[in-house]
Amino acid sequence: NYTTLGSFAFSFPATRWWSIGFGLRPFSSVGYKIHDSGQDDILGTMHFLYEGSGGINQVYVGQAFSPVKGLSIGVNVSYLFGNLQRFTSVYSDSLGIYRTNKTVSNDVKGWHAGFGLQYHAKMGSEGSITLGGIYGLQTDLDITRGEVVQRMLPGFTRYDTIRYVQGEEGRMQIPTYWGAG
Repeated sequence: NYTTLGSFAFSFPATRWWSIGFGLRPFSSVGYKIHDSGQDDILGTMHFLYEGSGGINQVYVGQAFSPVKGLSIGVNVSYLFGNLQRFTSVYSDSLGIYRTNKTVSNDVKGWHAGFGLQYHAKMGSEGSITLGGIYGLQTDLDITRGEVVQRMLPGFTRYDTIRYVQGEEGRMQIPTYWGAG
């Protein structure tokens, strides 16, 4: 099961040439579950499970200006936040192999800015064309990372924790991006 917030937005004109908007929307999302297995002559059938979930949301404030008819220029400033989780499990049908699970969780937060440009022109009496482009600045986000690695010995029913990291600080980079349409 996977549930996410679509978006929540308000916008309104401040003047004939200036508009303001704000809201909450997803910036990115993660959602996958992959099973894989392979045969090894010594270890038997090896099973691998990879899962990912979560995402980054943004609370944003944007402004758009129309300095001449048909042309709009916009800027958004966003606060990005969210949680990204990855889970990996490896196990075998062989009695001598440990079942090992690894869970990594990243809490993400930071500021981001993006820009947009749009031109709308009428073409004849019934047609029109709209051209647009976006540009997002490279952004470094703060991450608080946690990691837990556990294994279950053959014949046992409880996991033994072999690595536990909580509150590790780091950075994540969102590269510069652009788009046109």
